[in-house]
Amino acid sequence: MGYSVRVMRKFQMRAIVGVAVFFSLALAVSARAENLSEVFVYVQHYTPARSWFTVRFDGIPVAKIKRGRFFVINTSPGRHTVSGKEGVPVFVDTGPGKNVFVRLEWQNGVLGGPALPAWEIVDRATAHNDLLLLAYIDAGKAISKSVPKSDPRTRPPLSHRGGSD
Repeated sequence: MGYSVRVMRKFQMRAIVGVAVFFSLALAVSARAENLSEVFVYVQHYTPARSWFTVRFDGIPVAKIKRGRFFVINTSPGRHTVSGKEGVPVFVDTGPGKNVFVRLEWQNGVLGGPALPAWEIVDRATAHNDLLLLAYIDAGKAISKSVPKSDPRTRPPLSHRGGSD
């Protein structure tokens, strides 16, 4: 074997290993995306949250929200907390491909004190009706990469009037 044949075989072997590594990483990323859960966080129109409110997920700021808005957090399965800087947090249990809906409510303060934010888990049917009337947060309000910059919900196809098909 000459020098150039050995160099070519080394190059071929490295190319095969590189392609194998690429495909294994692609499969791992694909599998990870399939195992993610979505946590929908929203605030209805009639709450006191008039200004932007920072939402924390497992203690880390992920997005800002105010009344009439919602956002989604893509997260790994497990037990997590949704909270603000103040108020009553909520624990959510997520599973692969599972959606959890969390709504910000307000509790009146004790002895006439200020109202405190309180997070609560909402069932799918109630959340579906609530989310129909809400807008997704602006892209600049998403702080974490786990929060999509635009509404991830799929839109129904538009129908056309009339038509002679």
